[in-house]
Amino acid sequence: MTESEVKEELKHLEQMLIEGTNIQFVLDQLNVLLHHIDAAHQWELYAEVILMIGKSHYFLGEIDESKEAYQLILEHHSTKDDRIYAKALMNMGNIHQHNAQLAESIACFQQAVEIFESEQYQQGLAHAYTNAGISYRKLADYSKSLEFMDKGRRLYEELGDEAGVAANTGNIGNVYFGLNQHTKELEYQYQALAINEKINNLRGIANNCLTIGGVHLLTNEYDLADSFFQRASELFAILDDKTGVMHAQSNIGILLDFQEKFEESLTLHEEVLQYAIEKDDATGIASQFVNIGNLYANQSN
Repeated sequence: MTESEVKEELKHLEQMLIEGTNIQFVLDQLNVLLHHIDAAHQWELYAEVILMIGKSHYFLGEIDESKEAYQLILEHHSTKDDRIYAKALMNMGNIHQHNAQLAESIACFQQAVEIFESEQYQQGLAHAYTNAGISYRKLADYSKSLEFMDKGRRLYEELGDEAGVAANTGNIGNVYFGLNQHTKELEYQYQALAINEKINNLRGIANNCLTIGGVHLLTNEYDLADSFFQRASELFAILDDKTGVMHAQSNIGILLDFQEKFEESLTLHEEVLQYAIEKDDATGIASQFVNIGNLYANQSN
């Protein structure tokens, strides 16, 4: 393949990755493309493929493989590819965030912000601000989280990036969830859902449904919670996102526990626990032990 042919195929695969469909196919094709690139003389193109390989592994729940891809870029950084380095930092920050290493994730996002600011790369800045806001939310620093979310949302709106606006809007809603302001949380989540449905962003819709279902669960609206969890699970299955499916199934298990359907709940939690063990996901394992413990406590009451 010529360099132009590789770039054209890369654009096609990138769009599939954005849409969140056929991730395993995307990963397989990206690995094929690597054989047509001379890393020594086409480093930036090679690094772009590696970035997408890392993202593909991440979406497939293969966190260690994803981390290895980003580390490869970070270890071979030169001043000629600062933007690529910043993108790798962003993705490494996401992995730290996934592993609850929040200080490390914020450090990655802040370093990426400095590079994106120097290059006036607005898309990267919007993404970095939003991700930093997520980490601050997880640290329960809600005012700081909203500050960064607002910066990200304004940039997405200026860029006309509806998917970015939707993701940011949903994340602002998550902050209000942490503040126990469920009405405001739902307001933002339904706004985000409407945007994602307009642009047919299946992954965004699935994430919104998962969160909306969680709020309805807390407000004892069990039928609504179940409908949103089921829709999220179905969409994650379409996206071939096993981690997303397991997240939805875990929430359905909690719902069944609330409804005192203990045997069905236990079956789901054990299934999700086994998946977390297979993925060596310490956070997921801990969450499922908590869920199972709560189930037995509720059953004995």
